Amino acid sequence: MARCAPCPQGLPKGLAAALLALSCCLSTGERVLAVEPVGDPIRACSHPDLDAAQVSFDGLGYLSGGSVFLFSCGNRLGRLDLGSRRVEVLSADTHLAGRPDGSLVLIDTPAGFPQESEFPEGGYFSAEGQRLAIVGPQALEVRLVNGELRTRSVYAEHLDGGEADASMAPSAMAIAADGRSVLIGFPRGLAQLWGVNGTLRHSFRGFPVTSADPADQGGGTIRFLAFHPDGRSFVAVSSDGRVHHWRLEGALIRTFGTAATADTRMPRADLSPDGTLLLVAPMEGKPALWSLQGERLQELTDPQAGGLPPSPPEAVRFSRDGSTLQVQTLDEIQIWSRQGTLLQRISRSSHGASLAGLSADGRWLVGGSPGPEVMVQLWKLP
Repeated sequence: MARCAPCPQGLPKGLAAALLALSCCLSTGERVLAVEPVGDPIRACSHPDLDAAQVSFDGLGYLSGGSVFLFSCGNRLGRLDLGSRRVEVLSADTHLAGRPDGSLVLIDTPAGFPQESEFPEGGYFSAEGQRLAIVGPQALEVRLVNGELRTRSVYAEHLDGGEADASMAPSAMAIAADGRSVLIGFPRGLAQLWGVNGTLRHSFRGFPVTSADPADQGGGTIRFLAFHPDGRSFVAVSSDGRVHHWRLEGALIRTFGTAATADTRMPRADLSPDGTLLLVAPMEGKPALWSLQGERLQELTDPQAGGLPPSPPEAVRFSRDGSTLQVQTLDEIQIWSRQGTLLQRISRSSHGASLAGLSADGRWLVGGSPGPEVMVQLWKLP
């Protein structure tokens, strides 16, 4: 198999040069895995009356099955069919809901239906059948997709005296695989388990953490929540970087991780699909893999960092099959093996393209150029 030169740190200027750079390789020893663009860039939408700063391109995720990519194009949603490369800008009344498996679903909302912008602390989650659980800053709403409100449960009515203030807005959330339960995390070491019928099933208090943040007195803000695949427990990561494994009936299994320090605030995290590993990335410091038994297994050390601190992570996640890890920073997307080897780095920006992110199965990459005329490009990874 052909050899190739070492991959550059970033993409060269210009979309054509960026595509050539992306065809550089994933190199492990003698193996070369190419990244090839699929076809020419496609015009997604045009806003000739707006300047470049007013029109953004944001990758939102994939529809169930992973064959359609959703993105924002100005103030509208767009979708790209990965097979046909067909782009469609959707109706202004079309909104997104997140499925329990992490994929997205489109819903045509009627007049008067709450907009996602009204719920800055949360968003839509699809539940069972035709119901939607909407996690808002003050209440959990359960609605039908036709907009009919079924239940509205105000968090303050389920908090102890003195806790029910603006600082207790949700900070993390997750929906169970069966779509029937929602976990919501709050500041001050509180998590709640709700049924999508609007019933509070359990409150989890007293997270054994010590936080340097005065707002977190009594417990760290919950930054990440995930139901365990066993269906009987969940994992929470608090603002001090510690991990908490709870049984759904209320028993704490164990707490582990890094105590409160300056380099563990606002951690990003993800649980592997098989529920055996947790990836935790602090705002400063190196991402690390942990077992749920509390053992620090592997630190992700960038061989090209040269001793410099890593860029703060925007998101971390496991691929759908759990074989690779994705660490997304402001500057690049890194793909790591489960054993902690850096397989690939892709610059997220150049003068010609802004890379939006990888598909859940790690096989597709979509990028776009913000500005009055938004162009999208598709790459298929090996």
